[in-house]
This record gives sequence, structure tokens and C-alpha cells, in this order.
Amino acid sequence: MEAEAEGNFTMKANDFLIPPDKETTYGYFCFSEADLLALGVPIDQDLHTVGVEPVVDPRAKEYVHHFLVDASTEAWDLSLDCEEDFSGTDLAYVWAPGDLPMHLPENVGGPLGVSGFKSFRIEVHYNNPTFDSGI
Repeated sequence: MEAEAEGNFTMKANDFLIPPDKETTYGYFCFSEADLLALGVPIDQDLHTVGVEPVVDPRAKEYVHHFLVDASTEAWDLSLDCEEDFSGTDLAYVWAPGDLPMHLPENVGGPLGVSGFKSFRIEVHYNNPTFDSGI
């Protein structure tokens, strides 16, 4: 992927504490145009995603059941609720343990930027059957 890409960026579900009193928890993490700009994505251009490589924190890996990445061509307003109000979404990527990075074929790309996706939401399903704390 690196040989074909002109750049890359990483969206992370940072600073989420898995509740020790629930077996199943969903965490929602939204990224706006401003967030993408801060990550170095030239969102004012037409771009294409050529692949996705999942990054799962080794400390939480056994608790991450799966995650989804939704994308929107609408600008995300950070004053809205990420879980409830993220609208206009398309499913952009899905990951579960054992999945490998997704590398799109040479003539395919996911739209990003001016004419494409402008915001993203990561939905992570955490599974904590032993009710561990501090994860």
C-alpha cells in the first residue's frame, strides 16, 4: 500500500475506558473535517483511499470484538452526539480479529475530500466477559 499511496493518516479511538461492570460496550469516535486536517489530510482536494490497515492497541486487543468505520460526505459537527447524530453514512470498513489490511485493487479507490467523504465514525464493540477493570 505504501508504494501506491501518496500519504497516510491514522484515526484512533483514544482514551476510552472499558466499563468493568458491563460485558458488552460500544464506543463511538467521530472525526470531523477539522480532525482530518489536523491529521495532515488535504481535505480541500479530491483524494482516494487505496487501503486500510487496522491498528488495535495490544493492551485492549483481547477485548475488541470488532469495529466498523462509517463515512459521510457531510461535514460532521462536533457539537452533535457521535453515537446518535452521525448521519449520511456509508459503511467504509469492517474489522474483526484475524482480518488482514484491506488493499484495494489498482483501479479502485474510496472517495475522500471535496467530492468524497468528509467525516468518519469508528464504532468499536468491546467484549469484557470477565469484567476486568482499567482496560
